[in-house]
Amino acid sequence: ANRVIRQMILAIKGRLTGITHRHVEAIYRLATESESGRRTVLPGHLEARREFDWLIISPQPAPAEAQQYSFVFHPPAEIKLPHLGTVFHFKIVEGEAVQRAYNEKDSVCLDAGSVTGELELRNWHPGDRYEPLGVRKSLKLKELFRRQKFALASRRLWPVLVSRGVIVWVR
Repeated sequence: ANRVIRQMILAIKGRLTGITHRHVEAIYRLATESESGRRTVLPGHLEARREFDWLIISPQPAPAEAQQYSFVFHPPAEIKLPHLGTVFHFKIVEGEAVQRAYNEKDSVCLDAGSVTGELELRNWHPGDRYEPLGVRKSLKLKELFRRQKFALASRRLWPVLVSRGVIVWVR
């Protein structure tokens, strides 16, 4: 196990300088005894973290403030999110075009009455709540992410569409 951990660090960092036996033991305990979401900071701007059944060793992420994004717009609009490797196209469709748009792959249709005025495409924020279709009670997005086993690093950049302060769509 210790050799595997050292190989993981070597693959990311290129060398083991500054990594001691105590670091390797801490990573081993993280992998075998910790719960998901725990992490250990390592020398050389690395971190080891437990995400559900995975042990991940990677460069430390940028501070949360540096990862924030928010785009306020009126459709039609095109918003590029290079850090997610995706482009969102927003357009208003009517009549027969609604059925075609509804059947397109990776396409989402929203009721124009529920998304009036400016829209905001932003990343998830802790405490965000949504109302599932047909349910009157709001739920935390964090719980949805946890049930779907989305890694914490993925959650930070997860796109959320907001209209008048209410979440109307989540990727």
